[in-house]
Amino acid sequence: MLTILKDITPAIKVRYHYRHHGTVFNGITIKHMENRYYLPFGQNDTVHAFQFGVGTYVLNINESKGYIGLNSYMGGREHNPINSVYLHGTQEIKEKFGDQWKNMEPTRIAAVLFGCLS
Repeated sequence: MLTILKDITPAIKVRYHYRHHGTVFNGITIKHMENRYYLPFGQNDTVHAFQFGVGTYVLNINESKGYIGLNSYMGGREHNPINSVYLHGTQEIKEKFGDQWKNMEPTRIAAVLFGCLS
């Protein structure tokens, strides 16, 4: 399963708006093959993007807040993910990937989570 996800480098735009107390970070928009997808990620997320067939899959990892997620997008008509899987907390992440999960390649993490998408 590891070879089915192709690593891609999409264009990324940070989404934010201003409030009277400063700037609020809203997430990012990625553009790949003329398609745009909204990603509601937080600060300190590490983002990796992959392609399989017509699907675009975006992995986000936030070690400081303790979550990992994979969002699935098909074609280019939807801006929000059509499917997602998230692991919250160190315990849940270790149960899925083991104690050495921080040393795993993003492609491997994405492939495991890809198998969890319904």
